[in-house]
Amino acid sequence: MNILVSCMGYDGGKSGISTYMRNVIENFKDSSHSITLILEYDSVDTFKTYTKIAIPRVFSKSLMGMLWHFLILPFYTFRKKYDCILILAASRRYLAFSKIPQIGVIHDLSAYRIDKKYDPIRMFYLRKLQPWLGKRLDEIVAISQSTKDDIIRYWRITPDKVTLNYNGLTKLQQPDERIQKRLDLKKYILYVSRIEHPGKNHLGLIKAYRSLPTSIRDEYKLVFAGSDWKGAKTVRDYVSQSSDSDKIIFTGFVSNAELSSLYKQASIFVFPSFSEGFGLPLLEAMSSSVPCACANNTSLGEIAGDAALLFDPENTDQISNCILRILSDEELSADLTQRGIARSKQFDWNHHSLKLLSICEYIYERNSYLDVFGIEFLNGRMHEVIRIIDENICKKRKKKIAFINAHYLNTAYEDTEQIERLNRFDYVLPDGSGVSLACKLLGYRYRENLNGTDLLPLLCRLFEQRGYTMYFFGSAETVAERAAQNFLKKYPKLKIIGYRSGYFKKQEEEDIILKINQLSPDLLVVGFGVKLQEKWVDENFDKLNCRIVAAMGGILDVYSGDAPRGHPLLRKLGLEWVRRLYNEPKRLAKRYLFGNPLFLYRVAKSRFLLLKVKN
Repeated sequence: MNILVSCMGYDGGKSGISTYMRNVIENFKDSSHSITLILEYDSVDTFKTYTKIAIPRVFSKSLMGMLWHFLILPFYTFRKKYDCILILAASRRYLAFSKIPQIGVIHDLSAYRIDKKYDPIRMFYLRKLQPWLGKRLDEIVAISQSTKDDIIRYWRITPDKVTLNYNGLTKLQQPDERIQKRLDLKKYILYVSRIEHPGKNHLGLIKAYRSLPTSIRDEYKLVFAGSDWKGAKTVRDYVSQSSDSDKIIFTGFVSNAELSSLYKQASIFVFPSFSEGFGLPLLEAMSSSVPCACANNTSLGEIAGDAALLFDPENTDQISNCILRILSDEELSADLTQRGIARSKQFDWNHHSLKLLSICEYIYERNSYLDVFGIEFLNGRMHEVIRIIDENICKKRKKKIAFINAHYLNTAYEDTEQIERLNRFDYVLPDGSGVSLACKLLGYRYRENLNGTDLLPLLCRLFEQRGYTMYFFGSAETVAERAAQNFLKKYPKLKIIGYRSGYFKKQEEEDIILKINQLSPDLLVVGFGVKLQEKWVDENFDKLNCRIVAAMGGILDVYSGDAPRGHPLLRKLGLEWVRRLYNEPKRLAKRYLFGNPLFLYRVAKSRFLLLKVKN
């Protein structure tokens, strides 16, 4: 799969979202999928082994970045053949439209729980626009049960569209203990979070700290580790006016090694936030053998389980009581430490990342087969078709392949027998702009035109490399022979072991099949024309000693030179049928001039019936 991964919001590790992205991307590196990252211009050197799309510097600001993601990024889904887009911070960034499925990771909906968390414009966006945008995601990933419950409640989304996928535990670096000397830290109470007011509840913890006995405050400092964020000035001003200001330390942004040291030397870790989607620092503290106390709301109580003391973050007495209990009871502290270590081992980034990829695979597979007029066909990429054929030949499995276009769908529209026959084929491939247009009208995400005319040369290249064999069976006298000669000029090592015309008497059929079976080709190309070729393949498939039997219409006429293809521009515009009509107006006028409008009418009618049933 070709997966486009949006890492917008990555800030080098200053925020929890950034830490999340770094861990996920690092665990993607061993994936067999082709992954392209979207990063802001100053972060493109962070993940060196990936293909990247750098956002122009002019869009580096938050609002401009959101607009780029919303309005410009969708066009990248058209330019490149990506199979899906994974948005790692979908709480903020969406696409106005997309040709490919969208999977979004939602970290929290704290804007619903904390009034005035942001400015009025952003609150309007998060509470009014975000639910509508979120519903347009093909799949939503929630990093905790609490977040999943909030999505279902506030966005009114059905539970089956939201997948729970717990975050992992961040592996910390070797401790850099110089930070303790620099900040003159001996014993301290630690809180790791960006300095944000009111959401992170720093003031609540400060008030709880100040209510502790003087002896405790003299022995233990209160350390806030994290960068300044919205409302940081309120927190700092409150501390500066406090009589305990000399005991409350702001470290600012710390490196991973410094953070590791802060955890290792802390006497207790306290997490009093009003709302958290997950709370990574809690697990980091537990894994660092630090006894923990945390809020009992949102995801914190869920993640902590029985490995931390829980409190109501609104109640400063409860916060101070939990701190005091841990600091004064060595047995309790030791028990919480052991429980915390065990609890932290239950969360793994590799498991989380693999589940994200499996969700992408599931969404892709879910759209891998489409249905028009009761005929089910493969919705995939050309390289997948080549891989499928290669695997089946290699494993000596017999398969039959057919192609459908607008003309074929017209002929099958009211022909139950023809529909049933085609659905017995192992693979039915969409051929032409008519099927593409039908899929768009029916609301499908159509991936690629898998027409036989483009496929056969690619198969010739594969067969030449692998040493596979093929046999051409169809069209008028000398056509199959000339097509074979033309292919051999381009692929001199290609093994075309036989060919014959598609005109024969019924009594000759057994002899023809016998001769084909004696040669036992890996691919038998059958070209008799619509309906007749599918009927012949279906009736004789079990008699044939071939790996792949493909009903490919007039393809031999094309490569013999009798029916040259249209200009590449016509093909790109989906108008190659115009060239065919020009070449054979008498034979094809009815098919295209009458058949195409009839086909569109029938598709529109099917769309109307689908909407009626849905409503």
